Amino acid sequence: MNKAIMNHHANAEREQKKEQERIEKERMRRLMAEDEEGYRKLIDQKKDKRLAFLLSQTDEYIASLTEMVKQHKQEQRKKQQEEERRKRKSRKKKVLEGGEIDAMDDSSQTSDSRISVMDPKTGETLRGEEAPLLSQFKDWMETHPGWEVLSDSDDSGDDSQDDERRERREQRHEKTDREKTDEEKAREMIKKAKVEDDEYKTEEQTYYSIAHTVHESVTEQASILVNGNLKEYQIKGLEWLVSLFNNNLNGILADEMGLGKTIQTIALVTYLMEKKKVNGPFLIIVPLSTLS
Repeated sequence: MNKAIMNHHANAEREQKKEQERIEKERMRRLMAEDEEGYRKLIDQKKDKRLAFLLSQTDEYIASLTEMVKQHKQEQRKKQQEEERRKRKSRKKKVLEGGEIDAMDDSSQTSDSRISVMDPKTGETLRGEEAPLLSQFKDWMETHPGWEVLSDSDDSGDDSQDDERRERREQRHEKTDREKTDEEKAREMIKKAKVEDDEYKTEEQTYYSIAHTVHESVTEQASILVNGNLKEYQIKGLEWLVSLFNNNLNGILADEMGLGKTIQTIALVTYLMEKKKVNGPFLIIVPLSTLS
């Protein structure tokens, strides 16, 4: 009788151990397959308080990081607007003093800014879209003799309107990119999770969609990068680095040794030089072994 009871408990313990091993293997399989939903369900089933706590802390950290990224992007946008406004005023001052308009970058919007003017005889003023463009101002003044330029204080409203219009365009562009990114993520999550109750809210902004509001698709390396072609995953790494540049973010390209972080960095520099006409200077810190 005692022997039968001991065998029963031994068998039960053995079955329980097998079940725990099976659950552990299934949990690792889902983790390797990036099935976050299924992984979390297994965590809840096992009641692993430590892992559940770490996951909840991770969610809180991501939420906090998301808010920090929002504030950072707002501050960056304000700084860019102030810098553009300062450049426009400086360029306008040169034109008004009779100087020549120097060559402008294709990416610069200074030449598209407008100068508010007034006809002192009739009191008629031209502002906003009706005002002459800075790039055409000298020719316009020759065909409209007697007109005067309004002071900076009167003209500042036009700059603010330009900033508001530009910000609205950026917001519409960001919204389109965000919706596109969310739709792609939704399809990926549905494909990976295959969970019936998994509903993806397209209006919910994830950390990535908020941080990388400006989305640029990169499908090939720069033509000046020769003597080899990037692998598919390296192109993805390049796209991510370009996105960091576009969104004024810092980031870490972290993967295993030997997968090509150095060549992806070189690919980024050549891409910026060829596609975006950014010729540096670049600060690149590398170990001595990389140079030798």
